[in-house]
Formats: sequence, structure tokens, C-alpha cells
Amino acid sequence: RQDDVEPSLDIAQLVVAAQKGDWRALEMLMRHVYPEVLRFLGRLSGDAELARDLTQETLWTVSRELCRLKQSDAFMPWLYRIARNTFYSAHRKHTLRRTLSLDWLVARLGND
Repeated sequence: RQDDVEPSLDIAQLVVAAQKGDWRALEMLMRHVYPEVLRFLGRLSGDAELARDLTQETLWTVSRELCRLKQSDAFMPWLYRIARNTFYSAHRKHTLRRTLSLDWLVARLGND
């Protein structure tokens, strides 16, 4: 819940604590950034359900890769880059599937 998070939260401190294995800090960090990432991906995708799925995938990636972040004050740009890349990756997969399906259909119709 968003109301569990202090408004004056220091993101850099949470990042450092989470990188040291503090699960509570990681949870607070994820809860704090979730709405921002959801809004960002909602604007990119134009699809609320897809935005929720991509937000979950983004935050999973962030939690897995957080130990690789060298500067804790660079967390937000890093987070948005991961979110954007997650969106583009999903978009490419969707476009490729649609293209392959159409190619298969055209080839199939041409042979019959």
C-alpha cells in the first residue's frame, strides 16, 4: 500500500540498504516506484493490462539486477531505462509474432 511509504523517502538510501540485503528496504523501494513505473508504461503502451504486466516484469528485473547498479543516486534513470527496454522488448515480440503469423498464413494460402 502506498500509504506505508514516507513521502520524504530517500531513494538512494533505500537502494544502498536493498543492495546490502535489506528486504524491507527493497519492498519499500518497489512500493514507492510502482505507481510511477505503471504510469510510464501505461503512457507508452496505451493498455492498462499490458502496463501492469510490464510493470511487474520491470520491477522483477530491477530487484534481480539492483546489485549491479554502481551509483545509488542513478536509480531512477536506470529504472526508467529498464522499463522502456521491457516495453520495447515486449513490443518487438508482439510484432514478430504477428508478422510470423501473417507470413505463415500467406504461405499456407498460397500452397492450397
